Amino acid sequence: MSGFRKAPCPIHRQCGGCDMMQQEESDQLEDKKQAVEQRLRRELSAVYSSPLSLNYRARVSLRVNDSGRLCYFRPRTHQAVPVETCSVARDEINHVIQTLPSIPRGVKRIDFRSDGHNVLLVLHTPSKNVRFVEKLVREWDWHKMRIHGLYINHHHVLGARKTIIDVMGIQHHFGPRTFYQVNLEINQLLVMEVARCVESYKPTAILDLFSGAGNFSLPLAKEGRTITLFENSPDAINDAKASAKRHSLTIEARHFDATRYRAGDAFFDVVILDPARAGASGIMEELAITRPRAMVYVSCNPTSFARDRREVERNGYRLVDVMLF
Repeated sequence: MSGFRKAPCPIHRQCGGCDMMQQEESDQLEDKKQAVEQRLRRELSAVYSSPLSLNYRARVSLRVNDSGRLCYFRPRTHQAVPVETCSVARDEINHVIQTLPSIPRGVKRIDFRSDGHNVLLVLHTPSKNVRFVEKLVREWDWHKMRIHGLYINHHHVLGARKTIIDVMGIQHHFGPRTFYQVNLEINQLLVMEVARCVESYKPTAILDLFSGAGNFSLPLAKEGRTITLFENSPDAINDAKASAKRHSLTIEARHFDATRYRAGDAFFDVVILDPARAGASGIMEELAITRPRAMVYVSCNPTSFARDRREVERNGYRLVDVMLF
């Protein structure tokens, strides 16, 4: 039995981004827990709730309609839903949304990237409009809007160049195209738990597959572990290398398509992998060939994870723990 409430967002049904918002928070969590357990046919070992149930997203991408208004799209359509404020975006992002002046013609999308306090904007526009857009945005009241930095089409225009976030003692400097987790608070908990799990196997060498900028592995490098990162985004790999240099860490960071991983591409005895929603089909068997002590898999899609789990279990591994964040 589920309890229902008045949803804290007036457009949650139209934008389709928060389809459980009308449920009480405890019921949302229970439904998510049951969904994962049913999909995996396994009880969860632990559940970690976000300290923030609203205003937690540190990254938001909004479209700009023909009238110059910020919008989400209705699910599976290009029908615009105007946004005055977003109930799941962080407060500092909402402040910028609400104080943003008239958006120059030709801007198609704006990315809002927060470090928990400061907001960096990335405006996307056809290349022919760049000079026109840049001239107008330089006239904005940056102090009033509390904008920390701005890019147009990933070309730096004003203010800060990076989004700086501390995770387990590692100060990451993320460029405008580098992925980072949208929930900063839950990411801290997630990285701590991944590190604890990896360290329990006393590895000598760790492979971080689909590594991004080293969210999971750089804290382990700080503890003296040998780390190899494989990541297809050159921006993320460059950010990982810069972070390692800043902290005097020794890592090997390769610009490498992790979906093409084959046994023997790296030496390791524990692997961390954090694939996209499609999962890591075909990769699990290649990882198993060299018989690592453990695989620590971070998944955003229990369906693809269930498939990958079956693949690795056919190769002699067993699922030890499942934790929900």
